[in-house]
Amino acid sequence: MGHLLRAGAALAAAMVLAGCSPSEKPAPRPRPPDGAVAGDFDVAPCVHVAREVEYAAECGTLIVPENRNDESSRLIALPVKRIRASRDAPAEPIFFLTGGPGMSNMDYSDVEWFHENHDIVLVGYRGVDGTVYLSCPEVTGAMGSGLPLMSREGMAVQGEAYAACADRLTAEGVDLDGYTLLEVVDDVEASRRALGYKQINLESASYGTRLAQIYTWRYPDQVHRNAMVAVNPPGRFWWDGAILQEQILRYSTLCAEDEYCSSRTSDLAASIQTALENMPERWLVFPVDRDAVLFATFIGLYSTDGAASTFDVWLAAAEGDYSGMALVSASLMFMIPTDFAWGDNASKALSADYDLDPTADYVAEVTPGPYLLGSPGSSMGWAAAGIWPANKIPDEYRTAQPSSVETLMLSGTLDVSTPAQNARDQLLPLLENGEQVVLPGFAHTGDLYYLQRAATRHLLTTFFETGEVDASLYEPNTVNFKPSWGFPLIAKLVLGGAVLTLIIALILLRFFIRLLRRVLKRRHGGRSS
Repeated sequence: MGHLLRAGAALAAAMVLAGCSPSEKPAPRPRPPDGAVAGDFDVAPCVHVAREVEYAAECGTLIVPENRNDESSRLIALPVKRIRASRDAPAEPIFFLTGGPGMSNMDYSDVEWFHENHDIVLVGYRGVDGTVYLSCPEVTGAMGSGLPLMSREGMAVQGEAYAACADRLTAEGVDLDGYTLLEVVDDVEASRRALGYKQINLESASYGTRLAQIYTWRYPDQVHRNAMVAVNPPGRFWWDGAILQEQILRYSTLCAEDEYCSSRTSDLAASIQTALENMPERWLVFPVDRDAVLFATFIGLYSTDGAASTFDVWLAAAEGDYSGMALVSASLMFMIPTDFAWGDNASKALSADYDLDPTADYVAEVTPGPYLLGSPGSSMGWAAAGIWPANKIPDEYRTAQPSSVETLMLSGTLDVSTPAQNARDQLLPLLENGEQVVLPGFAHTGDLYYLQRAATRHLLTTFFETGEVDASLYEPNTVNFKPSWGFPLIAKLVLGGAVLTLIIALILLRFFIRLLRRVLKRRHGGRSS
């Protein structure tokens, strides 16, 4: 019966967390035509769809070397899309750089914000959007091996998977040395030249802000203004357990001020510690995987909406109810994206950060101990460090540099991925014409862009038009700690559904057995006569 319940729970979790979405046939990857040379750029009319609105655009293919440091390098093709401004003689174009690494840069939903006065340009990320896709199904498989993600054995298996993926890609003819942050930045510059722009604006988010920083240091004269949302300074592709704990303590303070949350605990952080210390291996027959819960907690805190259900799991556990953690554990593989380019993530992140110290104990660093939750987001990076053949970019681009470019940084006080204090301490002192807006009660990019969408639109459009930083439309965000659907409740509904399904199956089985007996009896009787 335990196996049936586990199967039912996993199926229900898949339906709850993954949803039902139609699969789309991937578009063919761009490839250099015969006779192509680096710098070739062809373009044709196309359509860009954003929020169900169609915009006239131009879609092109840019030919670049796979590895600019190798004179004999083969060529690869990258997609480039330009959405033309609606007015004549527009202002400087906006080049958008999205998050990742490992995700496409060819989607953009906020065209209406800038469409009147600016061209919008999307340059495909090498390793994801171009000729080469650095997919690593080996890594996805290792994460679903059943070994705890942050255990010594689990990280070793992930490391072996990264090594196998790198070997396979190399055997396929991929030059992994060409997939660095610097190469992506130079792709953006090649696109600027191909499109004929003298200066450009940069709008970036999360990982894309690191690219924007490097671009302003490498090509300062080509940048008009630089707006970065959820800023990732050098050295921050790995997450500091001490800073993650700071963010948890911020939530704990807000919890104490919230009527619902304070009714469940007098100290949120202490309740998390209690739940962690008393975490069982199972809830009923269902495994409770500590590492899966920690990883899901980190991801859940990317938004304040996710924080409500995330903390509900911990508060229920502190009260002795680990059902939500069991559901999270069963659902881990549905939380890991299958369309994520883990090879691209490793190549780019390791090209700038994750300097391996052979004497360090990275398992101890990522697991709870000195800090409340440890650093669950860093486990995969350290698993790949020293194994994936990373090509380190020059040191001058791996440390923060002074810049005179007009720069806006938008941060949230509750961001666990790109905490506001990192940008404040590492970048702001070096920005001659920079300003940071820190929004109380906001988390990562989704919050910063869309919790108060009109205010963010006003902030960015005003900055790109005039250089002024006007955050006057924002109001502090009040975090709602009461989830509409908590994981503990879902777990119990799943369990109830599984039990009900089992009961119905047993009733049907009994019915068919009785029916079969009747049929056999009649047949037997017929043969006897």
